[in-house]
Amino acid sequence: MLYQVTYSSNEFRVNAYMYLPEGCIISSPCHKQETKEHMGACSTDLLHDVKFRLLASRYPPTQIDNHKQESWPVLIYCRGGLGNYGGVKTAWVEQFAHKGYIVFAPSYRGNEGSEGRDEYGGHDIEDVRAAYRLVQALPYADSSRISLMGFSRGAINAVHTATFFNEGPHHVHKLVLWSGVADVERTYQERTDLRRTLKRILADRPVLFPKPILPVLRWLPPPSSAAPY
Repeated sequence: MLYQVTYSSNEFRVNAYMYLPEGCIISSPCHKQETKEHMGACSTDLLHDVKFRLLASRYPPTQIDNHKQESWPVLIYCRGGLGNYGGVKTAWVEQFAHKGYIVFAPSYRGNEGSEGRDEYGGHDIEDVRAAYRLVQALPYADSSRISLMGFSRGAINAVHTATFFNEGPHHVHKLVLWSGVADVERTYQERTDLRRTLKRILADRPVLFPKPILPVLRWLPPPSSAAPY
């Protein structure tokens, strides 16, 4: 099932997409399933102002016996693009969920009805950190198996979130970077098609961000020995 989720990040209300794998149902007392006409809210401390709206899915439900499973691993997908260029690709989100993951994909502030303005790796990093805290509190999520995937500019938010939640019992499980932006200044120089928008968002000058280094980098095995999900 595909939901649009509205949650708090700093002083803003931010939208995201969440897809639940087959067998995972919002049935906790702190949730109320919704139709497009009705909004539901949670009542726990971290989830009290989170709202869920059920959306139409392009994939029909499949018959999978997951009813004995009490918690599911989570993939937070950090979208690429800038403003209206790019965005959350719900088709990808749904395909990831068919691998047995709860998938949570923030739209970032200033995008798709979210409050605030897109800052391209600025304060929108907090939108992903807030999403991480949110999914930790979901009663049907396995808080020890929350992974991050950053696509293009989403790699900035994914890496910063992974370094922020790098210690303790509920640190980031795995980090995947997909064609990630590593240098904002170089992106500004090379992507002439985005330069006008970047100048507006970055206050007329490219912003240099620190490059946090993860203590451990795990490489995927060669295709001949595919890793389990």
